[in-house]
Parts: sequence; structure tokens; C-alpha cells
Amino acid sequence: MDALDQYLARLQADIHDVLLDEIAEGAKDVMQNAVSDMVYDAYRPIVYSRRGNNGGLGDKNNMSVTSIQDGIALTNEAAVNTAYGVSRFANGKSLAEIVCNGGNNYMYGDESYSYYAPRDFITLTQNRLDDGIAEQIATAALRKKGYRFE
Repeated sequence: MDALDQYLARLQADIHDVLLDEIAEGAKDVMQNAVSDMVYDAYRPIVYSRRGNNGGLGDKNNMSVTSIQDGIALTNEAAVNTAYGVSRFANGKSLAEIVCNGGNNYMYGDESYSYYAPRDFITLTQNRLDDGIAEQIATAALRKKGYRFE
């Protein structure tokens, strides 16, 4: 293996590490902010207390990152809060799916309530990452590993 092949192999390994470490953590930060902006700032609940960053959609411990071809997948796995009952309309949907798609998945209220409106924090997360945040994170992380960009 010549020097160029060794360099490219090291670069590929470092990019993979950056994806699973710095970009994954940065993507969780972006999702946490998107949840705050799109979900939590939409209204203040009256019937229940949100779990927020402590077990809810905004909790990074509920965000899972997996390696996929050409990148990573970020999934929000927060469970529906059963302390207030589970709507028969949820039909096994995840909390993220219920919140992002909106609709009649709740046990109370009707469609005039703001929580019935879709609050698609997943698309907002993707848009923010696509707007250059992921690239900024990757560039900074690779610079720390000694790579130079011009």
C-alpha cells in the first residue's frame, strides 16, 4: 500500500469516526433544539406535564444514531407518556410520529386544539443539518484530527 492509499484509508476511517461521534452528537443537539422550537414552543399543555429533556422528545437519551450507507440515521425513540393514558387512536404509533403528523391521536380535546396540528421536528432537524450545520461540525472535527481545508 503506497502513501496515498494509506492516507485515504486513514481519512475514510476518520470520517467514519467523525460521523458516529461529533456529527451524531451535533445532530442530537439540532434535534433537541428543533423539538424545543417546533413542539414545546407551540403551546403550553394544560392536561399533562411534559417530560421535555427528561424522558421526552427533547431528551438526547431517547435519540438513537445508527450508521447507514453514506451517513447516519437519527431516530427519536421517546415513548408515549402512559401516565396520562394512551389514546386508542395512537394505534402503536411512536410519540415522534404522533407529534410530527398531528391528527386525532389524543385522548382529550378536539381538532380545534393546537396540539392536533402537525409539528414536524424531524424535517426541521434535517433542514437545519442540510443548511450547513453538519458540514461545519465535520470540518471542525477533521481539523482537530489534523486535516486542512482550503
